[in-house]
Amino acid sequence: MPATMLRLLPSRTVRGGGLALIGALFVLLLAYEAMQTQLLGTHRPPGTLWAWYATYALIGALFFGVGALIWLYSYARQRLVATLLFGFCSLLTIAFGTLSGASLGDIFSNALGESFTAISTFCLFLLLLRFPHKLRPHRAVFRQLLGLLQVAVGVLCLICVCLSLINTVYHLSLPSWLYFLGLFYYILTTLLIVAIIVVAALARENVRTIQQTRLFLAGTLLSFVPILFLTIIPTILHLSANIDGTRSMISLVFFPIAMAYSLLRYELLVFDRYVRQAVTWVIGGVGILLLAYLLFAVCSQLLGGSAPLILAGLVGVGVISAPAVWSVSRRLSEQFFFPETAYYAARLKELHASQRLGTFDLPLASHQMQMDVLATLQPPEVCLFILDEETQSYRLMPLQHREERGVQENAGLLTELVPLLLPEGQESVRRIAETHPSIKQLGAANRPLFLSEIAEGARAVAGLARYLKSDPQGIASDPLLAPIKAPNGQVIGIIALGERGDHQMYAGPEFEVLQHLLDQAAPGVETARLYELAIRQQATSQRELELAYEQQRVLNEQKDQFIIHVSHELRTPLSAVTGYLDLLAASGDELEPEMRALFIEKALFGGEELQRLIETILDAAQSSFVSPLPLRLETVVLNPVMHEVLNHLEPQAARTHPIDIQIEESLSVFADAHALGLILENLVSNALKYTPAGTPISIRAETSWRADTEEPEVCIFVQDRGPGIPPAEASKLFGKFARLQRDLSGSIRGTGLGLYINKQLVESMGGRIWLESSGIVGEGSLFCFTLREAGVSKPAPNHAESVPV
Repeated sequence: MPATMLRLLPSRTVRGGGLALIGALFVLLLAYEAMQTQLLGTHRPPGTLWAWYATYALIGALFFGVGALIWLYSYARQRLVATLLFGFCSLLTIAFGTLSGASLGDIFSNALGESFTAISTFCLFLLLLRFPHKLRPHRAVFRQLLGLLQVAVGVLCLICVCLSLINTVYHLSLPSWLYFLGLFYYILTTLLIVAIIVVAALARENVRTIQQTRLFLAGTLLSFVPILFLTIIPTILHLSANIDGTRSMISLVFFPIAMAYSLLRYELLVFDRYVRQAVTWVIGGVGILLLAYLLFAVCSQLLGGSAPLILAGLVGVGVISAPAVWSVSRRLSEQFFFPETAYYAARLKELHASQRLGTFDLPLASHQMQMDVLATLQPPEVCLFILDEETQSYRLMPLQHREERGVQENAGLLTELVPLLLPEGQESVRRIAETHPSIKQLGAANRPLFLSEIAEGARAVAGLARYLKSDPQGIASDPLLAPIKAPNGQVIGIIALGERGDHQMYAGPEFEVLQHLLDQAAPGVETARLYELAIRQQATSQRELELAYEQQRVLNEQKDQFIIHVSHELRTPLSAVTGYLDLLAASGDELEPEMRALFIEKALFGGEELQRLIETILDAAQSSFVSPLPLRLETVVLNPVMHEVLNHLEPQAARTHPIDIQIEESLSVFADAHALGLILENLVSNALKYTPAGTPISIRAETSWRADTEEPEVCIFVQDRGPGIPPAEASKLFGKFARLQRDLSGSIRGTGLGLYINKQLVESMGGRIWLESSGIVGEGSLFCFTLREAGVSKPAPNHAESVPV
């Protein structure tokens, strides 16, 4: 139904007001009838009068309740049928409210009852033309004839109402043929009702129409056959055994029940199960009573009236025959009154007969489940979501070979499910979050739920809504969702069914069949899901193991490089020390004092260089310990530290490279003074060591604001004009024992630990360090690191702050 049409429908409040008006009128009428029964029933047994009064009131209330259910719960989908049935029930509610007074001869009650009965009969005639199978003649002449017939019946109904009112108000003696005209109206409408029922029974479209027709036919026969044989036919034939119409109309109590059940058949949801059980019990009980009667009659004839023998025969034969009678009654109720249940049972039997192979392939197991649902319930679209515990969501499982099987795409159903889907799933795999509130509501429900019942803002399912489906809250389509539960009760999947092609709702039979299919397929799907999860975890473990092996291989390579580098680096100063000491030991007395002093100075210099290399290696090792050495962070003026570093550099290297320092005198940072000096010394030493003589070195510092913390920081730059560093190798320089490939065979010594130690120290003081180089000879390299600026956002502390490296 289009959304614009839905907005034009009377709201539930308006319909509730109409119900309140009819109910108030019925209560007032019952009060009037009670007074008339008290006044006019003085010459009749009071117990019988009040028993009939209560019976009529109860039947009228039953019609009112059925009309209210139809008016509230079936109006949006079948407006005209629901309106006609509500009108029919309301009219008969008033008519039964007048029967008590009419049976006592009250003129007002009689006229009102006859008028409302005539109108309700015409309303029933119009209703049967549209339900359960809408009568649509193919030829135009038959359509015109049907239209003229409706007009004729309407005119006869109007004549009956006018005759009743004229007779009540003016007390005129009218010709007998006019009264016969009223009788002809009832005979004609009765014949038309029977004809329409026969046509509806022959025009069977599908199993739902068959079931509605049979239910309605049974209710109609139970309702009108007693009136026909007890009142109408005896009246026409002038028989003495004529029961007053006010008494025979009691049989109409079956009609609203059957009519409402056939109309609300697919709004009853799980409540339909209890109705089927009740019908089965009624038919079984009637069958057992008939069996008992037959057994009693046979035993009485055969056993000659001996009570003990008759009782023993009844018990013996009854115990043997009762189960068979009960089984036959149950099958009869399923085959005749509930063919849809028998139809689904046959489909399930076919599925059981077909061989279903167990599989550990989750897509294949999901495909089998979807195909079973499609083959049994035949929804236009179906979507299956399976729990993915790694992403904590339910992911959409595709239906394999969809095009080959002629199954529609589920794009329309996914569009309806957008409120449940994750936003990032729009472009890739469609997913539903495991923590979505609707999932918890769906898992806790005792039946599948419609999308309108679990959508955001929907009311919680309670009261009659647990058994009756109300209007679909202004939406034209309302998919059905059901949870798939593992044996431990965990919701491992969600299946969504698109709205039926006939625009009727899923109800009790579909709920039971769907639950049966899901329960049958859930263990296989859970096994395949766990198997896939185990395979993925195994693959993850394999990748982690391979990564660990790779890391171990890298560590082994670094260890080998470390041994090579350390051996190479230690050999040079150690050779110088041992060489000069050997010379001094062999010919120290023969050397000049100046030469002997020079040899001793060279040996001491080699020993100091050897000591520095060992300390550098120990610092690198200590930076990997769990309890590293602490740093004392305080306000440090940058310029004095820079000049102190330059004073300790090798004089020869400093003289061959012009050094340009651009640092403000007052610029200070929040750092450890010794660590800052070590960082600057490593950077400047590398610039002097790896660049040709005569090339300049620039050292400058700038203040800026850090983007992530919005705090001021100082950035120190060390720029050289050497050969530069290839971009492919730049990221490796800050690792342990990292040296460029071109330097491994060169004359420049190094452990490959200086930049690694710098990175650890800078990051421990809250800064960053990086390298910028194009790798082009002559453009050089730019080493940069940052530290917090002192005295701006964070004043210098009065005491030193210990920070672990």
